[in-house]
Amino acid sequence: MFGMVLAARHIEYIKQVEVPLVWRDGKRRKIEDLLNEIVFGFARAAERKAEIWKERKRRAEEERERERIRYQKMLEIQKEEERVKRLQEDVRCWVQSEQVRSFVAARIKSFEQAGKSVDQEWVDWALAQAERLDPLRPSPASILDEKGRLW
Repeated sequence: MFGMVLAARHIEYIKQVEVPLVWRDGKRRKIEDLLNEIVFGFARAAERKAEIWKERKRRAEEERERERIRYQKMLEIQKEEERVKRLQEDVRCWVQSEQVRSFVAARIKSFEQAGKSVDQEWVDWALAQAERLDPLRPSPASILDEKGRLW
């Protein structure tokens, strides 16, 4: 009996494309009579292999595209979160600047009602701090600007 066995590393692939793993002489036909069928089987296997690789390539490209889109959305989300955080910080600073201005006005009024003179230097300093906090106005220079440059 004459038989032909394909290499073991191709067995799983051959199963996928439904090509026989073994051909041998039988009662009705000899292996020589099966050569056309064997060659056709290999051609069919090659075609199927090309289809499988094409499908794998398509899936890999789709996965890369999904990953690119996911990464792009992640960047957009991160950018939006930073914008929201900055907005919230600006609102917090603006509210705080308005509170400082209200406090200065209340202090001036309190001093005037008590018949005391207001320390204009402190008023100017406090209002400058309100200006520094306010994101809607230009920030006046301050010694605090030097802090980052000294260390």
